[in-house]
Amino acid sequence: MAPPRSFRPSNRLSGSGKGPAKGRGGKRPSTPPAATPHGPILSLSIDRLGARGDGIAHADGQTVFVPFALPGETVQAQALSRSSDGVSTVLKGIEQPSAHRTDPVCPHFTRCGGCVTQHMIREDESIWKRSLIVEALKHRGFEDADALVSSTIALPAGSRRRAVFGYRRLAERVVVGFNERASHQIIPLDACPVLVPTLSSLPARLSALLAPVLPKGSQGDIMVVASDTGVDMMLDIPAIPDLAGREGLAAVADQLDLARLTVRIGKTPEPMVMRRQPVITLGNTRLSLPIGAFLQPSAEGQQALQNLVLAAVRDTTGAVADLFCGMGTFALPIAELGRQVTAYDLEAVQTAPLHTTGRVKAQARDLFRLPLIIDELKPFSTIVLDPPRAGAQQQCQELARLPPGTGPQRVVMVSCNPATFSRDARILADGGYQLNSVTPVDQFVWSAHVELVAVFTR
Repeated sequence: MAPPRSFRPSNRLSGSGKGPAKGRGGKRPSTPPAATPHGPILSLSIDRLGARGDGIAHADGQTVFVPFALPGETVQAQALSRSSDGVSTVLKGIEQPSAHRTDPVCPHFTRCGGCVTQHMIREDESIWKRSLIVEALKHRGFEDADALVSSTIALPAGSRRRAVFGYRRLAERVVVGFNERASHQIIPLDACPVLVPTLSSLPARLSALLAPVLPKGSQGDIMVVASDTGVDMMLDIPAIPDLAGREGLAAVADQLDLARLTVRIGKTPEPMVMRRQPVITLGNTRLSLPIGAFLQPSAEGQQALQNLVLAAVRDTTGAVADLFCGMGTFALPIAELGRQVTAYDLEAVQTAPLHTTGRVKAQARDLFRLPLIIDELKPFSTIVLDPPRAGAQQQCQELARLPPGTGPQRVVMVSCNPATFSRDARILADGGYQLNSVTPVDQFVWSAHVELVAVFTR
């Protein structure tokens, strides 16, 4: 999932490689990294929140986006940039705060590009995220969206098990952290309240340990996953390390008690230190974690999504197809119900471990270019879809082409993008599928992202 605009694409807390949600009326204009506030400071009344978490006001006939402002507040803001979508601003002060405002838990909030809603109480965040889905569905003609979308399942902070830090080797030290909002500058972190404890403290420790290993002037990403057997780390480095460099990296792995340390030179990963095989549990199955494989960003979120998908599949019979299956987040628990499951994903690195379990038939296939066509869909009674942020338009079009009474009679869709989900839901509905329910799952705490599970039948 692509990260919020204030991140570099690599400095991610958002966990699915899927870009920011865009709801009707909430698209925020881009902010050039070098932009500085200009013009008079305006007093603005905030009407509502946009899909990016900004407060939205109106002045002189223009839509104005104010970060870190809440509905009902009167704030002072100064223009940062203008576009056809409206005016992007910098918050300068709060004249009349909302009773729903709360103190942020992180001292870097408003500077760090990771979180956008720490100033909002969690109950309001859940309501807002549900509204993003409702509005997206209404925009696609689902007038009963309020009745279809249930309350948000809110998951705890401090549960994110994967992240991508940025680093820069300066003359005397290494800075490790996340990018400053709308900037390429890295904010050094002592801890991050979004991450599980084993990852939260890593930036500060890495700053000291990497200084002897990295050449001055180098910069890149540090990708970390908290697996069941320890932290799996991949480090960008500028060149193949010599013997001393390899020994230094081995020392880093030992001091951090990493399960595995991989280096990446350009786009090529090379395992450097394997102290323990990183392992992830899906259902009742333990799988070796491939380097760079997709994983739900939190164990709690994974469990919540699995529970919803299994509840939708459990009362069906017949074969199941799991499309965009990843490592088998849903395929393996469904197979444990005694169902025949065929799983498809673009990357063989994802499907290979799944296939070796012997419980699921797994295939590598580009479902964007080669979606399952009518004859391939007919043997399945149920389809599970978990596409990236771009959605599954081509696959939904094939499902909609199925003659009535043939092929899958139930479709369970997992999505992290209300806009593309509602588009795909419209395709399925026009093809004879009825949208029965939508359940939001907020595992992207304090961000503008929301996951959902939807059930269609015909």
